Amino acid sequence: MDDKYTSLVAKYLSGEINDQEREKLFELVNSSDEHKAYFDEIQTLWEVSGEIEDDPIEVDQEAAWQKVAGRINPSEDLTKENGAIVRSFNFGQLLRIAAIFVGLATAFLLWNEWTGDAVQTLVFQTTDEEKRELKLPDGSIVWLNENSKLQYASDFSPRVVELDGEAFFDVQHLDSDESFEIRSGETITRVLGTSFNVRAYPGETQVEVTVESGKVAFEKQAAKEQVEKVLLTAGESGIYKKVEQNVVKQSTTISNADAWKKEELVFEDTPLSEVIKDLERYFDVEIEVENNDILRCPFTGAYPNPKIDQLVDVLEFSLDLNVNQNEQKLLLSGVGCD
Repeated sequence: MDDKYTSLVAKYLSGEINDQEREKLFELVNSSDEHKAYFDEIQTLWEVSGEIEDDPIEVDQEAAWQKVAGRINPSEDLTKENGAIVRSFNFGQLLRIAAIFVGLATAFLLWNEWTGDAVQTLVFQTTDEEKRELKLPDGSIVWLNENSKLQYASDFSPRVVELDGEAFFDVQHLDSDESFEIRSGETITRVLGTSFNVRAYPGETQVEVTVESGKVAFEKQAAKEQVEKVLLTAGESGIYKKVEQNVVKQSTTISNADAWKKEELVFEDTPLSEVIKDLERYFDVEIEVENNDILRCPFTGAYPNPKIDQLVDVLEFSLDLNVNQNEQKLLLSGVGCD
């Protein structure tokens, strides 16, 4: 490739070309397949090199140039003028060498980034009406409810995750007996191998842990000498009340704690006061009552893949209630139960 053409290409890429030179350049580009192929190749490499943004790397430029120049033509002499290295060769060679050098440097930087040993934080997040199943590096399975976020270090050592929102965990028990830890706001849940549900939405007044199998230690994050914790086994729940800042244990599971995962609501002589809480949680609605006497009414039934309209109809019929629905709010009224 002649020097005039390569010089015009260099000016074009650097933005120093005038209108007359630009016209001449594209006349040459379109004059032959060889010219066009050369131009496309150099322009592509130029654009790729511009996409890489990384921290500056300090190198011994003189030593590097000596090696490159020696490979180009070991017999040629190198001189310095005002501290700059000068070599006599055509500009086309320089541009090709620069392009190759940029390509190699780019590949090195990307490879170094992809294979680096730095530990990263992996974040998984769900949105409205989205649920997600995750398999963690240790083989544990997590089902993430909507509007929830789970994060952990990429090396997963130690086994620690942070949760904002709600998730059901099926934790793998390791031979090393290394514990699995969930940090949720001001609480920590520690287990070896078990299945349980954690509900810890930042906007709610409490954090809840409900155990399906195994054993769980549920505690408030604090200095070791001030740790307040409860041990939970299958069928038990723990609640951290944010205002009181204390952890309490209840011997029964929180009603329908994992209904979001099973997609089923189950009630067995459940007081309407508890039914309302479950419906509010599951359907994200607000429910009010005109007469508190109806809150004592028991309700029974199993509802797979429940729909709010379906439950409203059943409540009206079985408990002799009147239900008025307005957008995301339900108003229940009736005589009540003895």
